[in-house]
Amino acid sequence: MTNLDEINSISVLDIASRLGLKVRGRKALCFDGHDRKTRSLSFEPQRNIWTCFGCGKKGDSIQLVIEILSCDFWGALEWFRDNYGIQLSKSRYFSDRSIRKYNKHATKVKKVKRHSKVLYQEVQSQPDIEFLTWFLNKCGPVKAVEGIEYLNSHGISLELANKFSVRELGNPSYAFAQSVKKWGAERVSESGLTWRSSSVKPNKLIWSSYSLLFPFFHEDKVVYIQGRLFAGSRKFVNPAGILKPLFNETKLDKLTPSESIHLCEGIPDAIALEGEGLAAVAVLGATSFKESWIDKFIPYNVIIMPDGDSGGNTFAETMKKYFAKRGKSISVIQAPQGADVASIVAKQKDKGNL
Repeated sequence: MTNLDEINSISVLDIASRLGLKVRGRKALCFDGHDRKTRSLSFEPQRNIWTCFGCGKKGDSIQLVIEILSCDFWGALEWFRDNYGIQLSKSRYFSDRSIRKYNKHATKVKKVKRHSKVLYQEVQSQPDIEFLTWFLNKCGPVKAVEGIEYLNSHGISLELANKFSVRELGNPSYAFAQSVKKWGAERVSESGLTWRSSSVKPNKLIWSSYSLLFPFFHEDKVVYIQGRLFAGSRKFVNPAGILKPLFNETKLDKLTPSESIHLCEGIPDAIALEGEGLAAVAVLGATSFKESWIDKFIPYNVIIMPDGDSGGNTFAETMKKYFAKRGKSISVIQAPQGADVASIVAKQKDKGNL
């Protein structure tokens, strides 16, 4: 299966929702801002395409991402990786002709609409803290073999996982039914934890099989949950249309000026470092760091910990650029090719070095 096949298998309705559009049935207000009451943006779930009958724009799922984020083809693929866990192996990229087509489209978008990223950030929703906290509390600690093996392979003991309230979702269908029963279909859908079909009502959780759940907290309340799946090609799956926070952000409040903080590219990396006594926070993928977060890090000795891949390269370069604008020096310690921080910690533990 190629990247294109994987992307085409995703409902365009769910992609639109994750991009912040408020989909009603098969329609939404156009992302271009010309709609006020009438929803002129129409979706065809069977073909996974969209058309705006107001401005005439149309395209497929990738072009929808390019339009709303004002990014190029590669930026769109990074978005699919961060939101759906699609692994971007260069040997499985599109043909040169396809790349030229999408980048030609992206060039036109950038010329006519440079505020897309701001628009995208504005339409994302605040988390339903009450529901998310309830949902996590209904999930138990990690007990399944596959969950335990995953944690161990990332240098995370069960004790450490419990410290960070990592939970497992063993029966997604039951969890979905119980959620709808207590909170109603509309509220569960608005929480970002459901897939959508062509109907208005949600039909299942975004974590459709056994998953590990990594919660984000603010004042002991759950504000976000990232799920790690094991079945299928998608790995990390995030809530749709909900603002992405920093993982373990409260750690920053516990540091004194000039102390070191490690900024990681994934949650397991941050947890693994914390287990070794190193202060760490994490972002949800190489492209999800917000420049507005820089102020949070200014007082500290910042150490960037990218993965050893192209996404990690992007993460490192982006961080250098952001912090340089503020005159802040940072250090970058990148994992070897094909590795990440958590896998390195796990290997060192196996060797008895930690």
